[in-house]
Amino acid sequence: MKVHFEIKKGVYPSVVGGMEVFNYYFIKELAKLTEVTYTATQPYDHGCGKFIKTHSIRPTKYLDPIRLGLNLLIHRPDIVIISYSEAHAIMWNLYNRVLTMLNIPYLIVIHHGKVPSNNNFKSYSRFFRSAKAVIAVSVDIKNNYDTLFGINCIVIPPLVPFQKSMDDRITLCQKYNLPSTATLIGMIGTIKGMKNPDTLIHAIGRMSQPEINKYNPIIVFAGTGPSVDKMKKLAIDLKIENRVFFLGFIPKHQVGEIMKVLDYYVIASDYEGTSVSLLEAMYNGKPIIASNVIGINDTISDKECRFFKARNSNELKEQIITLLEDEKLRNTISINAQKKYNQIYDYRIMLQQYLAEF
Repeated sequence: MKVHFEIKKGVYPSVVGGMEVFNYYFIKELAKLTEVTYTATQPYDHGCGKFIKTHSIRPTKYLDPIRLGLNLLIHRPDIVIISYSEAHAIMWNLYNRVLTMLNIPYLIVIHHGKVPSNNNFKSYSRFFRSAKAVIAVSVDIKNNYDTLFGINCIVIPPLVPFQKSMDDRITLCQKYNLPSTATLIGMIGTIKGMKNPDTLIHAIGRMSQPEINKYNPIIVFAGTGPSVDKMKKLAIDLKIENRVFFLGFIPKHQVGEIMKVLDYYVIASDYEGTSVSLLEAMYNGKPIIASNVIGINDTISDKECRFFKARNSNELKEQIITLLEDEKLRNTISINAQKKYNQIYDYRIMLQQYLAEF
């Protein structure tokens, strides 16, 4: 079977996001099982699959579908996988018409949680309803798109293969210039508004001096994003800048090292699809503290983490202290999280789920 991936934007690691990281590993692993081609602005560095270079030529909403049709006439795949994201309805309408005309089935993977407006309902509806299958990366995305378009999305989490670091914690702390004797509390991913990195900074800022002395908390941000400078200023304003470390961009293959050094993993988002970093924390058996919001509470329950109300720094502070004080509790939720990952989120199972839809 020949599988073609339609990827219009740049690729990981030059473009960092959940969809880009997922496609990076998915193509790499799928190429071991079948023939794969992909269209993108630049090739993946793993050298797997046949790369077809494309250029963004305006107006893309008209020219991209034409370019897709020409590529398909040349390479003749058995199925096309489209990573759906926000774009003009005209483009999706033309994609549907091109693929239908060429009689090539297509599978849509929805990574984008926001449903399109009703202004172009017929175009979007035709695009989704004509697909061989529509895959949603979270239960919430499925519910939203099923309700609007009357489809039945298949939920498959956007997993990537994880690896645990073999280095010891002290060595890794030295590598990243982190204090190995402190309590390291980390967030991993893009540092931006909806991820609420400020909630974690405020939570530590709320600790009294005796609590600071007792627990010695250090915040670790692994990632870049538009809110980095704002977070640095906030840490200075709260007089805890010596307790906040910004590691910058961490390649995906090194995230396991960050997980190894962290004592606690925090995810404070307003919303998630299915968070890859949350899954990796579960895989590594980290004590997890999470905002109780859609996408996160679909992935993990209060048996596997401690929840707090999104943007409530006082609740987050209390949950951090609760786990610091209760060894039995943090061991229990860590073991439960790792067990849930192994039972539900195995990468090999995900690959078989996709292959069943081809």
